[in-house]
Amino acid sequence: MQWSRTILQNQQQIDLIIALVVLLFTVSLFIDQQLLFLFVGLLVSYLSLIRLYNKRIGKKLVLINPKRFSRLFMEEELSLQMELHNDSLIPYLEGYLSFDTSNNVICNRYFHIRRGQWNNHRIAISMVGKQKITVTVPFKAISRGFMHIRNIRYTFSHPLTFQNVDLTFKEQYRTRAIIYPTSKLVHNVENGQDRYFGNDTSMYSAFEDLLQPISTRDYLHSDSFKRIHWKASAKRQELQTKVYQHNQNFSWVITINIAVKSPLGNYYASGELENYLSEAAYMANYLIRQGFPVELFVNHNTYSGPLHVKEGKGIDHFKKILEALAVVNYNDIYPMNHIFHMVDKRHHNSQRIILIGELNCENLHYLSKLKAKGHQLYHIEQSTLLPYMPIGRDKLET
Repeated sequence: MQWSRTILQNQQQIDLIIALVVLLFTVSLFIDQQLLFLFVGLLVSYLSLIRLYNKRIGKKLVLINPKRFSRLFMEEELSLQMELHNDSLIPYLEGYLSFDTSNNVICNRYFHIRRGQWNNHRIAISMVGKQKITVTVPFKAISRGFMHIRNIRYTFSHPLTFQNVDLTFKEQYRTRAIIYPTSKLVHNVENGQDRYFGNDTSMYSAFEDLLQPISTRDYLHSDSFKRIHWKASAKRQELQTKVYQHNQNFSWVITINIAVKSPLGNYYASGELENYLSEAAYMANYLIRQGFPVELFVNHNTYSGPLHVKEGKGIDHFKKILEALAVVNYNDIYPMNHIFHMVDKRHHNSQRIILIGELNCENLHYLSKLKAKGHQLYHIEQSTLLPYMPIGRDKLET
């Protein structure tokens, strides 16, 4: 059975009826009145029906619980169908189905009350025997994060005692959704298209991988003598020049600092956090649409370190980034300097690194070290992508 039962009944009233039955039965034996026997029989039948009904409550009441997972952006709507099957003959009258959802979604039609981080909803449902009811619940996404449904209860009036009966759904409801952050336009992104030597193939790159010759061509007077392919030249009886694979580095690293430092040296979640995540979502979308590999670091502390999405391409990788941005919370902050150190250790070739969030004097050493190794740093300020310059100097491109 899917439900656990809580039956609210007036025990004093039941005890009084039982005492009345015993008294009337005893009296009827002495005065030999058939009408009293009939009344006793009615009371016994009433008590038996209560007992039988209580025993069968919820046994054949089924809440359909398929596994569903939805993805949506803020301000989008999700229509959820909740289906109840009453496969027994007993009725459930004057009832309502209630449940809690995380407060990043709301259904105004059925909203009842807010309890901390949860919104409680109520749907009026009465069912007769052998009936199926489907209710469509239109949710609206109001903030990013995971949407959960919990504490499902079906409360109705007992048809014999008129007291409330509470059925609590024992299973975990398997419908979930994730709300992605919105994208906020970042200006000047077209100017951050410098190329570095790397592992990505490009016929327009000025960099050649001398370990990957792909063909030969006729020798030109401007070619270096070291590029001559002697075996091919001997075979064709004229000088041939090696042609190498043209490579460059298209990859980007997005780093987000969700914290700000107080005058006392403590770190707190930034009030601009949602803007930072929206700007990161826009940048990831733009770069992935251009075909560039993207990696993400956020100084939100997880069980395994900072929130990190490894480098990847394509729409599936973009979904991973959006899911990571959706679950960022304000509680656990990871040191930003450790993230810069990780980027420095992981990437030996030149990278383009986007810095989102507050930068302070503690970060200068690591950022200067990244620049000295050839990494190109950008900082998003007022939703504009600008070349990063150390704090205290004019932000002009060098």
